[in-house]
Amino acid sequence: MSTWINVSTQSVKKGDQPSEIIPRLFLSGHPARYSAAGPNSNRFLQHPSKHLAENMNVVLIVNCCAAKSWADFTIEDLADGSKKPVENIDEFLGALRETVTNTAGGDGSSTSPAPRLVFHMNVKADDVDEYDLSPYFERTRAALAAALGNEEGEPSSSTPFGALVHCQMGVSRSSTIVAAY
Repeated sequence: MSTWINVSTQSVKKGDQPSEIIPRLFLSGHPARYSAAGPNSNRFLQHPSKHLAENMNVVLIVNCCAAKSWADFTIEDLADGSKKPVENIDEFLGALRETVTNTAGGDGSSTSPAPRLVFHMNVKADDVDEYDLSPYFERTRAALAAALGNEEGEPSSSTPFGALVHCQMGVSRSSTIVAAY
């Protein structure tokens, strides 16, 4: 399991950091829960996506607690912090596959540079027991497979990139999406 936060130097409870479910697929509560700016700090990093990309090589973030008003798909450029909404799943997956293929270089090196782009998929799921997440299963499966470098659903060693699936607490919505994958 990858450990990317030194909990002895961060104001982070050990259980608040992401769990690596399979190689490079991380499950967690909201990233703000473990992206504190420093020891005993109640401030959070101003740019958690950049932190996740640099420390975990995360190229895809699936947010299962997104606001209804947010775009379904966005691409964030870490160089300037801009986020561009993407109109449809096919365009989103095409850009994600291109980024993974072109950036990874196919050498399987885990020391490859962090991705310059981070892809955000927003699952607008209410936190209630009866909420049906099944309409999101196919699109999240396709995005996770693309991020992990294998359309068959198994992580490929030809890419060093990872994906983070989160909801507010990392208990129901995000774990359901990961289990469906």
